[in-house]
Amino acid sequence: MAVRGAATAAAATAAWAMARVTGSNPRASTVALVALVGAQLGQTLLDSRSPLVVGTVLGSLAVMAALISTPGVSGLLGCVPIGPVGWTQALGCAGAATVLAAVAPTAAQRLPAIGTVVTSVLAPRESGEVSETPEAPAPRLTPAGGPK
Repeated sequence: MAVRGAATAAAATAAWAMARVTGSNPRASTVALVALVGAQLGQTLLDSRSPLVVGTVLGSLAVMAALISTPGVSGLLGCVPIGPVGWTQALGCAGAATVLAAVAPTAAQRLPAIGTVVTSVLAPRESGEVSETPEAPAPRLTPAGGPK
């Protein structure tokens, strides 16, 4: 989950930075929004490629494109039409984030320093297995100074 969240945030940030260099702040914000939603939809396809999921992802992208590309409607949503360069920036960052989310867990397992940690987090636990992580202390029910 952390990898997907970081990849999604990185996609939106990178798209905003690229779009800000080539245009206004509202345009950059719209490009970042498209990258964020695109990254989330791309990562959804990593989990399932059933026809219903693929259709829903493509439909969501089409509706988003129509809403953002229609000048009056996009203004009501706080967006601006972004043009082909903006769409390329946004979908390129979303695609890169999707690839990153797909390969990062496997790549991290191969790194000697963190591979064992990642493997232990990703390994399924049996129902009776005890966690090696110590439990948090029980919360106090009385003030730190004791009862008065």
